[in-house]
Amino acid sequence: MKKLMFLSFLSFMAIVANAQKIIENPEFGIGTDAVFITKIVLTDTETALTFKLNLEPGRTFGIAKKSYIQVVGQPDSLFMIRKDAPEPVNGWITMPEGDLSYTLYFPPIDPKTEKIDFGEPTAQPWMIYDIVINKPPYSSVLPEEFAGNWFSTETGKWAYSFFEKKAIADEQVWEYVSVKEQEQLWKITLKANEKEKVLFAKTAPNGCQVGENTEALKAFSAEFTEIKIRDTEEFSTPVINPGEVTYSGYFRNFTKRLGTNTGIVSVMNAISRETEKYVISIREDGFFSVTFPLDLPQIVQVGLPKLTVHLFLEPGKNLFHLANSGIPGQRSLFMGESAVLNYDWEKLPALETFSPAFYEAVAKMSFSEYAGFIQSKKEKADDELAALQNLSEKARVVGEMNIKFQFADALLRFNQNRRMGNYYMNRNLKQEEQIAFTEEKVNPTELKAFLKNAPINHETALLCNRYGQLLNAIRLTDFELGNLAYYHQMMGVKDNLVKKGLTLSAEETEMFEFIRLNFVENSNENEARNFARMYREPWNEFRKKHNETIQKYMDDYYAANQAKNVNEVFGISSGLGLEYPLAQNYLAALKNAEKPDVNEFNAIKSKISHPELKEYVISEYYKKKAETEVLSAGGETMLKTEGDKIFHNIIKNYKGKVVYVDFWATWCGPCKSGIEQVKPLKEELKNENIVFVYITNPTSPEKDYAIAKPGIMGEHYKVTSDEWNHLAAKFNIYGIPHYALVDKNGRVANAHLPHFNNDELKKVLLEQVSK
Repeated sequence: MKKLMFLSFLSFMAIVANAQKIIENPEFGIGTDAVFITKIVLTDTETALTFKLNLEPGRTFGIAKKSYIQVVGQPDSLFMIRKDAPEPVNGWITMPEGDLSYTLYFPPIDPKTEKIDFGEPTAQPWMIYDIVINKPPYSSVLPEEFAGNWFSTETGKWAYSFFEKKAIADEQVWEYVSVKEQEQLWKITLKANEKEKVLFAKTAPNGCQVGENTEALKAFSAEFTEIKIRDTEEFSTPVINPGEVTYSGYFRNFTKRLGTNTGIVSVMNAISRETEKYVISIREDGFFSVTFPLDLPQIVQVGLPKLTVHLFLEPGKNLFHLANSGIPGQRSLFMGESAVLNYDWEKLPALETFSPAFYEAVAKMSFSEYAGFIQSKKEKADDELAALQNLSEKARVVGEMNIKFQFADALLRFNQNRRMGNYYMNRNLKQEEQIAFTEEKVNPTELKAFLKNAPINHETALLCNRYGQLLNAIRLTDFELGNLAYYHQMMGVKDNLVKKGLTLSAEETEMFEFIRLNFVENSNENEARNFARMYREPWNEFRKKHNETIQKYMDDYYAANQAKNVNEVFGISSGLGLEYPLAQNYLAALKNAEKPDVNEFNAIKSKISHPELKEYVISEYYKKKAETEVLSAGGETMLKTEGDKIFHNIIKNYKGKVVYVDFWATWCGPCKSGIEQVKPLKEELKNENIVFVYITNPTSPEKDYAIAKPGIMGEHYKVTSDEWNHLAAKFNIYGIPHYALVDKNGRVANAHLPHFNNDELKKVLLEQVSK
């Protein structure tokens, strides 16, 4: 590696010696957090771009063979001709500890060029737009000394941005109407949506002064430092208090060349744990706004073109976001009631328990060693949080809760994390050198000593994204059986089926005898590999035949396991920590049900005492009931959203037929596996009134799509990025493959069709055909 980098250095120095132009840390319009350009060297023969990686150690990346640059305004791409970079292993380069830079070389460009773009022709490319080679002259009605972002010297909060074509003030994007100098002041007249605003401004020794009248100018600095005045407001209770939130902002340097003018807000519903999506429409000038319902304050994920951020939003409170701020290391600025909270929560410390280094460190620890190790991480995070003196009250509450829940979650994942550590230790070893993993049983009493004061029944627990993770870990951890719990469950399923009259085949009898001897009586986890080798086919067939029974048994098993664990580990026998998971499980089943079951509804109501949680469950039940009744009544489907219209245009030609919809991509392994699984079923049902529709987006490269499409029998659609975002919002797609079912009248019968085996899918499809 050192020799390679030395040769690369010599090669690069030779280029520099013959340079026509050298640009250090060039400015750019829109880029990516993963990589940035530190130097550009132009010569008569080449254009050299040096990149610096911003990835965690251990992460892998690739350099596309057809990486390219393109002079803005010209049609031709200039493809990479060579590179100075580490050699990939199996196509990938691993990020080392410390910095990593590499240089890519492209054909020469005119040294007078103003801007270039860099890109990769891949499914999820690194793209950098408007890289400045020669800065064009400043061209604005506003004097250049006022250009940029301005922060109150009194509070530290962002108040104004004056760009060449647009201004930002009062959570709004404005156009310049006029800028006039009068009596040593500049009068700036702005306009937005037929509303005018006048600002007065003048330069000052350390910044500028701005105000809405000449008598009330306030001081502002161009330097983004620290919010000086924090919010003292606390979260109100009950925290479940549904309302609307408006998230708006300005995407600086937005360009049509991105190929999309939409983004997505993904809300992991804090109660149901289901993802809900809302489309952000971005105007050509970069302004965007979306209003949507929110049940309680929480973190959401926002996906804008080439920028993914996590934001904290609150019902009834708005947030304005300057995306791509132009400030090094600070991609976002905020205005609005939730602004300070969003600056603060990004600073909150974490326990750092999800990295290869962490997993390897704990791989050989006993539980007592592991608990001490995690305890030390918690104490470090507690100290870091305490050191953040200038922190809003809301952020401090979230920080304290998250540390407690991360700590509890990490302790519960003792064996899971050791297993990951074992994987990382073995990944570079030969088969004969690899170390077998042995689970260590944990006594719940040991955990209780650490976790008895965890606030899992506290109302504000719902504000923390770690809370749901913790409760899921509690649900899935079987302290007595460990990783062998699954086989015990299957024995329970078998016993129930036999009691109901099922006769096992000879192969199934042999298979369950193997389970009894190795996983129940002797608990020999090392035999798992032999079981998979010997009984893979009969095991898969048994699960396919009895999937419904298995699912019901496991749901009941884990519900009882959760109640038991919460009591044994946290000393709690009632309250939010038990009722919240019950509500989650019920709402998940309700979402996928063809119609709501009144008996199940009455049963869940009787088990939930938390008033707002109960009210939410009741509301969702009646919402589902109303949707079912509308669907049963027939009639034309209302096309309310852009997603409705796009989908209607796709399936309108198949009216009178049942439509199975598969959202997929060529790079998605599970997608291709699912398509292959359904292949024989399509042949079996070819004479039925059923159509298989496949929808993908531009992340499926044209070459791969052209190869894959002929082998997939059905109707194919490749939609644009914007169309995909609208469809993702309509169907709440949070991962692919995603399946949906459309009835013969063109109405969506199931927007979240589970991944069935072929027998179950055939049954569902034929039931729709017969209606």
